[in-house]
Amino acid sequence: MGHGGTGRPWHTLASSVRSHPASPTRLLPHPHPQPALLFVGRLAREKGVDLLLRAFASIAPSLPGARLRIAGYGPERQFLEQLAAKLAIAPQVDFLGWCDPAHLETEFASAWAVAAPSTWAEPQGLAAVEALVRGVPAIVPDQGGLAEIVTPGESGWHFRLNQEASLAQSLRDALAQPTTLSSAVIAEVTARYSVAAHVHGLRHVFHEICLSNSDTLHPCVPSA
Repeated sequence: MGHGGTGRPWHTLASSVRSHPASPTRLLPHPHPQPALLFVGRLAREKGVDLLLRAFASIAPSLPGARLRIAGYGPERQFLEQLAAKLAIAPQVDFLGWCDPAHLETEFASAWAVAAPSTWAEPQGLAAVEALVRGVPAIVPDQGGLAEIVTPGESGWHFRLNQEASLAQSLRDALAQPTTLSSAVIAEVTARYSVAAHVHGLRHVFHEICLSNSDTLHPCVPSA
């Protein structure tokens, strides 16, 4: 909880994500034999896919078997396809378009890492959280909510916001060898971003609102 310029308290609530449908003993990932990097999201300028393509292009010559798989659609798709061709990495980049949940599970399964290269301090990135709860490390910028989701050396890598060379180094580290997150990290992230945790946070906020307006709000929502 914090206080804004008005002196009123504010709360930060993380959005919840769906848990992996399989049991922990059958939990993904089963990484692809060759380095595989995944992006999941809307193909819009602020998502930084062009930055990702340029960073990937800088390491692709040393990783000829590596693939970048881009799941999502949006207004930048044609530009991004043209950019991949211009960077001479089109044969290593797969534009998958919109993927249903079952297809996304297979993509998360084979990925060595998930990249979330947003060009702004995004408050929270659902793709990064969904990767972590499936045991897949994530590559995120070092500012905003994404930086709070991923702990370097434990659940993924940070790169300097909007810095191509820094992102390229993170990609190189991630694609050096496949990594599966520990069960403890998966359990902690799953609990933190669960529906139950989100509902508990909402009830707490409503309870605080009721207490601060007890003269005008009746009855008060009970705290769980």
